[in-house]
Amino acid sequence: MPFQMHRTNHVEDHIVERTALPDELIRGVSGQVAFKEEYPRVWPINHFPEAEINNASQSLVQRHGNAFPTERILMQRHQVRIIPVAEATYNWKETPYNFFVYGFEHKVHAPDYPQKCCWGCNIL
Repeated sequence: MPFQMHRTNHVEDHIVERTALPDELIRGVSGQVAFKEEYPRVWPINHFPEAEINNASQSLVQRHGNAFPTERILMQRHQVRIIPVAEATYNWKETPYNFFVYGFEHKVHAPDYPQKCCWGCNIL
């Protein structure tokens, strides 16, 4: 009987973002790595200045420690990335609007942009 081995990468994240920018947009951009460790077993972060990060780290490490009882953990990685997010507000025809510029790529999210086409340039 042949031996079969399957490798699985279990990934979870926790996003701390306090604007109306959708979390799924944050996942797809780059930022500055503020903390990173990779070991056979990682410990929860307990010294980060943002308490929500420390609490999320505790929860994620604990959950992964118990979630896969029939699997062998070979390596764990723990990372905190800081993604720049800027929110700008403006008025157009006396109506207030806002948009976001985020990530090192300077992506723009303008869900309520008043005109979808201007000078041949499409704004999504």
